Amino acid sequence: DHDEPLAVVEALARLHTLGVSVDWATYFTGATRVDLPTYAFQHQRYWLTTSDGAGSAAALGLDPAEHPLLGAALGLADSERVVLTGTLSTKDHGWLVDHAVLGTTLLPGAAFVELARRAAEHVELDQVDELTLHAPLVLTGDAAVRVQLEIGEPDDSGLRPLRVHSRRESGGDEPWTHHASGLLGTSAEPTTADWAASWPPADTEPVALDGFYDRIGDLGVDYGPAFQGLRAVWRRGDELFAEVALPEEVRADAGRYGLHPALLDAALHAMFVPERPDRQLVLPFSWNGVHVPGSGSTALRVRITPAGQDAFAVELADATGAPVASVASLVARPVTREQLEVTAGPESLYRVDWVPAPASASESLQWTELRVDPGTDPGAVRAATQNVLAALHEWLADDRPERLVVVTRGAVSGADLAGAAVWGLVRSAQTEHPDRFVLIDTDEPDPALHAAVATGEPQLALHDGAITVPRLTKTTTSGEGRLFDPDGTVLITGGTGTLSTALARHLVTNHDARHLVLTSRRGPAAPGAETLHDELTTLGAHVDIVACDATDRDALTDLLTGIPRLTGVIHAAGVLDDSTIDTLTPEQLDTVLRPKVDAAWNLHELTGDLDLFVLFSSVAS
Repeated sequence: DHDEPLAVVEALARLHTLGVSVDWATYFTGATRVDLPTYAFQHQRYWLTTSDGAGSAAALGLDPAEHPLLGAALGLADSERVVLTGTLSTKDHGWLVDHAVLGTTLLPGAAFVELARRAAEHVELDQVDELTLHAPLVLTGDAAVRVQLEIGEPDDSGLRPLRVHSRRESGGDEPWTHHASGLLGTSAEPTTADWAASWPPADTEPVALDGFYDRIGDLGVDYGPAFQGLRAVWRRGDELFAEVALPEEVRADAGRYGLHPALLDAALHAMFVPERPDRQLVLPFSWNGVHVPGSGSTALRVRITPAGQDAFAVELADATGAPVASVASLVARPVTREQLEVTAGPESLYRVDWVPAPASASESLQWTELRVDPGTDPGAVRAATQNVLAALHEWLADDRPERLVVVTRGAVSGADLAGAAVWGLVRSAQTEHPDRFVLIDTDEPDPALHAAVATGEPQLALHDGAITVPRLTKTTTSGEGRLFDPDGTVLITGGTGTLSTALARHLVTNHDARHLVLTSRRGPAAPGAETLHDELTTLGAHVDIVACDATDRDALTDLLTGIPRLTGVIHAAGVLDDSTIDTLTPEQLDTVLRPKVDAAWNLHELTGDLDLFVLFSSVAS
């Protein structure tokens, strides 16, 4: 049956790959055969090849670090100091996503231990005598973090100091964060593991692990699949014994580590099996006497014994009972959300600052002025943007040599909503047609415009005789107080879209939001709505997904009437109807403005005073 030829070919191809003999000649009876081109002059290989080119460590004058978490090593010319460097990200090391604490992805303490172990190995030492963690290393999204391990010169006893710093790859001039410090040395005695010869050890009692990772999650530690390696736990008095194994998704890389961080981290989970009376969240803080004689293990036998207040000794062996690693003392300390927020460092956020304009670039620029009528309602926004769009089309069609100067009054301050919308439209036109359009917001008389236009800047403000221009500057979140009452309700429009989904998760995990109403035109019938509802509910929020078009004032009024204690609104709904300025039609402009402008205006008038009122616009504007 050749009514669906592609489906048939696919079925035959699958049979062929499974070893079934397919009579292709019969299938293609009547088909015309043609020779494939020989590509006589194509000299590029399809397969990627590796090389020690300009990007390699050797080509940059560095030594390869030979470790998955590190890229290169540099020995300093005037001393015995060494710096090991690397770049960490969840994009390159996907398993790190599975280590989240209080909603924040952290480099596990076990990874710091593995980095320190590799540093010791690089300078021909075999023990991490001390390692104290000062600040968590936060991994945000796919953003990369540069890591430096500085190994100092040896003292009289042969110990070498170690310091670990990091900075976001896009951090520019941001200061480095000091995460850990320690001492590297040589182990005094060989590690043994007699306790692991008979397994499980005699006189032990099994400990039930039912719901263990759920209970840990309630404390704020979200271990994903890569870190859920605890398989069994036994108790004998104050001693704990455990079996751990690397999950399949990370097992293939175990041979590249001395001790894979996910495996070492899982070994420590046994400490959390006996529930703390205070139910506080604790994380590894200080490590002493870490020795790793084995390497590449994918499964471990674990022994944990008390070694003081909130301190434990840890011994690790492989499935044969051979020693893999030992930790003389590990101290755990409580951690809070505030500590994580402080150590996360500044976000990649920017704001627009208005700074004095540069000196005039040209006094001979020719220009024509277009004044925009102010307005503060959706009708005025539509009229102003439609009129300016028509003027832009006419200007581009005539291909005039001079510039069109679009003048607004109050757009920069936000007093003129119509003018602010015009700025967004003309900014897009400026990116597509450089040096054709100028935006000026002013309350000065016309003669003052000449000095502003003469600067050659595309966007200016002229107020009180001062000419200023917009510049992006870095900003940081203050972290002061709560954005809103978490016991109130936050409404998110466009609530089942990609942006809104991320916002909803962020509100629940980072700001403790407990009541969300997510609206969209399709509501619960939208793709992914049920999955999103289940996810947010699992995180502890009460979530209602409702079909409501915020541009419909009556429908929005009915919805708001039924929301108890509305404390915040995030308007993220929008419609995509893209086009370049040359071909953008009034109908397309209206399509985009309706969910943004009309819905925002309805929300503004119907919601009253709120803790939080956030409007998302287009990145182009």
